[in-house]
Amino acid sequence: MRIALLISLVFLTGAGLATGQEIVPPLIPPPPVAPLRPPLPPEVGKTVGNVTGSPWIGHRFVFERYIGWGWIRPEGEKNWKKGRWVIIEESPGRLTAPHRSLPYPEADNHVEYRLWGELAPYKGYETNYDIFTDVFVLKGYQILNAAAPLKLSPPVKGTARGKKTQSSPMSR
Repeated sequence: MRIALLISLVFLTGAGLATGQEIVPPLIPPPPVAPLRPPLPPEVGKTVGNVTGSPWIGHRFVFERYIGWGWIRPEGEKNWKKGRWVIIEESPGRLTAPHRSLPYPEADNHVEYRLWGELAPYKGYETNYDIFTDVFVLKGYQILNAAAPLKLSPPVKGTARGKKTQSSPMSR
């Protein structure tokens, strides 16, 4: 057993053990630190899908563990407090939400889009926060630009089953 161990050490460390030289382990660099994922510069002006009809302005807002997409408002409305928190309904294989083609979900956080489509007559259920929220049926979009963060947050947790009361998704 000792001979096998000695032979293994000589084999692994080379002639250093046999010649009496000090054995210096090879330097192993530390593992790379994962970089923070900064927002990507938007492809301003890129247009996808059917872009006819009355547009909405959408502000992508990534919120921890939220399934919702962000805020939308009619293009003529300037006040985001009159906007709506929405889930985007996509058409897989034909048209997906703007962030789907990016390398990670938050790559377009606080990017504004011109969206074409309509509000669905039904609500979507947000499982992580137990709320029902508006659904926007997406038909097309145009990337506008990065924007300053909005001073709004998604609807209150637990409103779907009456745990908390709120007059509308916009009340804070």
